[in-house]
Amino acid sequence: MLEIFHETTYRYARPVERSSHRLRLRPLVDAEQDLVDWKLDLSVDGERWEYEDVFGNHVTALEVTTPFQELVVRGHSVVRVHVGEPEPLRTAPGRDQLPLAWMPWQRQMMLPYLLPPELPESELMTLRDFAVGFAL
Repeated sequence: MLEIFHETTYRYARPVERSSHRLRLRPLVDAEQDLVDWKLDLSVDGERWEYEDVFGNHVTALEVTTPFQELVVRGHSVVRVHVGEPEPLRTAPGRDQLPLAWMPWQRQMMLPYLLPPELPESELMTLRDFAVGFAL
């Protein structure tokens, strides 16, 4: 059995009026381990929901719309590891296929990978302008 504690504290000089968070702290359940207990405590209230992302990770989403100056994220897990012969190191398990239905934000995130390899000139210009916006 493994007991895992996680704590991250965000402190700001001025109140943050609105924020979005995606937390990937819940341990994976697979052939090598089981999740016995899982708890996530957040010091700030907000709208909270859970989903599985396109890569199979468990995600807790948080949208905060009330001002705060400190956010503390605490995760506590208990994991049962299956005992046996140690397996050789390998990459994380992949998915055989991607989902056919995408949430709108997932489609936006994956769009650059879903477009054909040769983009029309107009799309290249739009993509360039978008990327330059992050460099300024």
